[in-house]
Amino acid sequence: MNIIKRWLIVRANGALRVTTRRPSLRYDEISFRLNITIPASWGCEAGTVDLSIPEGTVIVQPEEMEGPEIE
Repeated sequence: MNIIKRWLIVRANGALRVTTRRPSLRYDEISFRLNITIPASWGCEAGTVDLSIPEGTVIVQPEEMEGPEIE
């Protein structure tokens, strides 16, 4: 088995990005650490991944945040 470690970053507007290093987050982003286990018999062809939120997880909507005023 191969384990791939990545960070999934989600922006407030729904945009996603993935990085291999610990991310520097903007004020409108959250990150999730992903440990993806891939069976050794799998090739390098990409497939579809179904991500779901575990039962009992509480989703909190952030309040509207305003950036600093620039003069």
